[in-house]
Amino acid sequence: LSKIDKKNAQKIVSRLDAITDNPYAHIEKLRGNDLYKLRVGSYKVIMTLQQQNMIIFIVETCHRSTVYRNY
Repeated sequence: LSKIDKKNAQKIVSRLDAITDNPYAHIEKLRGNDLYKLRVGSYKVIMTLQQQNMIIFIVETCHRSTVYRNY
């Protein structure tokens, strides 16, 4: 998040906070691996979930035009 402008970083943090109650209603699974994606404006948040404790681990946050190059 440190590489993203402050306004968009705040949007991402706010959106992640909003989905903590039921993240599966707001995210989509990426094909071919155990990662999930969440769109926040023009950014994608790539994450994994620890289902037992419902902990969200952020793997990467990138502009949506470049995010899939590694996945």
